[in-house]
Amino acid sequence: WAMSLLVQLAFIWIVTVVAFYPVCDSIIILNLSAAIKILLAVLVGVLGILYVARSGFVNDMAARTFLPSFDLESLSYISVIIFNFLGFEVVCTYADNMRQIPQAIVTGGVVIAAIYLFSAFGIGAAVPTSEISVDSGLIDAVSLMTGQAGGVLVGVVALLFLITLFGNMISWSMGV
Repeated sequence: WAMSLLVQLAFIWIVTVVAFYPVCDSIIILNLSAAIKILLAVLVGVLGILYVARSGFVNDMAARTFLPSFDLESLSYISVIIFNFLGFEVVCTYADNMRQIPQAIVTGGVVIAAIYLFSAFGIGAAVPTSEISVDSGLIDAVSLMTGQAGGVLVGVVALLFLITLFGNMISWSMGV
């Protein structure tokens, strides 16, 4: 727990220091983080498709399984879904003029939805639902899809995921 606490405190203080600078000075961090997030989502989607091509679907992929059910178990994931879309409106902070704000919000929402759906399809097609964790789902999914519990790829994905979290923290604190 001590190492976890130190990492969390380091994240908080680095974000705090970066937030003291103008947005234009930190835009490279935000753009790099967004590009890495897209890369990770596409990687997970592609790994899922490759897994399906090799081994077939591990879950029922009927159309009814893509529709929401309103039972207690499904509703427990609503916080994860909402969290995925938090902050997409922050993009309007970086708009050059007022006319770009609606365009930025709609475009951001559509792009985020498409990227998350593609990666969720990859995970859902290749990873049994009983083995998906809300805490370490991305790392677990990459491990299961590649057949490696560790290794370079899983380590790189974990590191890149931490960088995207860092970028999210910066964009949320600067957007506010």
